[in-house]
Amino acid sequence: MNKTPALLLALTSALLAAPAFADAVSWEKVSKEALAAREGKELDKAVGLYRKAVEDARASALEPKFVALSLNDLGLCLLAAGQKGEAEKYLLEAIAVREKAYGGQEPTLVPTLGNLGQLYKGEKQWDKARQSYERAIAIVEKNSSDKDVKLIPLVNALAALSMEAGANEEALKQLTRVKELAAASGDKGAQIIALNNMAVVLRKLDRKDEAEALYKDVLALQGDNSPADQAGRGENAEANKAAALTNLARVNREKGQFEAAKPLLMEACELLQKGKDIRPESLVTAYDNLATVSKELGDYADAIKYYRLALSQQEGIKDTSADVRASRMTNLALALVSSGEMKESEELFKKALTLLEEKYGKDSIKLAPALSNLGELYRQQEKYDAAEPLMKRSFEIREASLSATDAGLADGANDLALLYKEIGRESDSISYFEKSLAVREKSPDSPELATALNNLARSYRQSGKLDKAEELYKRALAMRERLSGPSDQSVAAVLRNYAVLLRQMGRKPEARALDKRAQAIEDSAQ
Repeated sequence: MNKTPALLLALTSALLAAPAFADAVSWEKVSKEALAAREGKELDKAVGLYRKAVEDARASALEPKFVALSLNDLGLCLLAAGQKGEAEKYLLEAIAVREKAYGGQEPTLVPTLGNLGQLYKGEKQWDKARQSYERAIAIVEKNSSDKDVKLIPLVNALAALSMEAGANEEALKQLTRVKELAAASGDKGAQIIALNNMAVVLRKLDRKDEAEALYKDVLALQGDNSPADQAGRGENAEANKAAALTNLARVNREKGQFEAAKPLLMEACELLQKGKDIRPESLVTAYDNLATVSKELGDYADAIKYYRLALSQQEGIKDTSADVRASRMTNLALALVSSGEMKESEELFKKALTLLEEKYGKDSIKLAPALSNLGELYRQQEKYDAAEPLMKRSFEIREASLSATDAGLADGANDLALLYKEIGRESDSISYFEKSLAVREKSPDSPELATALNNLARSYRQSGKLDKAEELYKRALAMRERLSGPSDQSVAAVLRNYAVLLRQMGRKPEARALDKRAQAIEDSAQ
């Protein structure tokens, strides 16, 4: 038998297969170039190369998993480039290719489902994000087990969605599962992240003691990690422990336990000062936290010391924004005011104001707090001629920039009202107290609204507008009783003011009754 035709057929098949092999080589080469461009932040170039990789994969009749991989990579690159609509299209196509070829429980669907969940989360499409993550979790559990470490980032992502939605109890359950998965796998880094996240949720639920216990667990885990272990994971032992100490201090501050918080923050600062490769911004934040808790304890010398260190460290950081520099100056200036060091505080307030003016112009809303701070400093020094134009300019900027319901507008009006009251311009004072109240009344009842009512009532009383004053005192009293309880000290303050008015109106028995009630509240607090 003549075998030549069969031989020719084999050779022809080999020749026909050659272009596909060449395309496969091209696909791999283009894919590597695309990855390099993406890692080099050349996103436009990377997108073009990934599009070619998709074309090459399809043209070469590569296995569907390679087509899907290129589609996934293209979707991710488009997402990084901010082209979210196209990114979604290609991620969904990658899923469809895998489903058609391998079925709906294919393990390689998991990364693309996670990417799709990330996209939907960024777009605040919570239900779609949840569905993507839940499907990915179900696939991992079916193909492996409910203890697989690949579940950690997926369940973590679900917990983040629950936190965004305010479903904190659900988030707590999910984070508890992450903690257990991490503990079972021996991944202390993942455990620490889970414990920190759980503590954040517990703080939102006002379960501060439980949060504190978790932060202590984090510190214990940090202590278990050897420097070699942490270095192997690219971690910084000092920075990690400092973060854990800061979190524990935050809980103590929230519980009003400032004395317990301060030594923790001091230890955090010391660790960061000694540590290697510490970001300067981390040390600035640590100094700022320590200064703040010192101020809360009334230790203004320490507050000034650490605010100085924060400002000095910040000034050494290249390209620090005007906002950040002004904020650091303001923190130090306010602490100096509290300790009576007015001259230096004035210089710092002026520097902060100049920085913001140069950056944003003279009419920016960014200037309003800086103007108020300098104006308030002058008011305290009884430099009223210097204070008034600053406070007035601050109010006018707020009035031009803020909505009619913004609390900042009410604050600006209140500052001017107090200034005018001090210098005896009662009519102007009442006018601005009325403006402040008008803003507050556009929002739900609040302690600030009750204060605005009380302030205007007092001005009305002092101006002889007794009936108007009584109406406002009644409202302020009812509001504070409802918001804070009938035995709160703020209620006693309104009762005292109202009693003064009743005496002025000749209603002495009623005044004595209010004074008696106020006295009982004040005595109960001692």
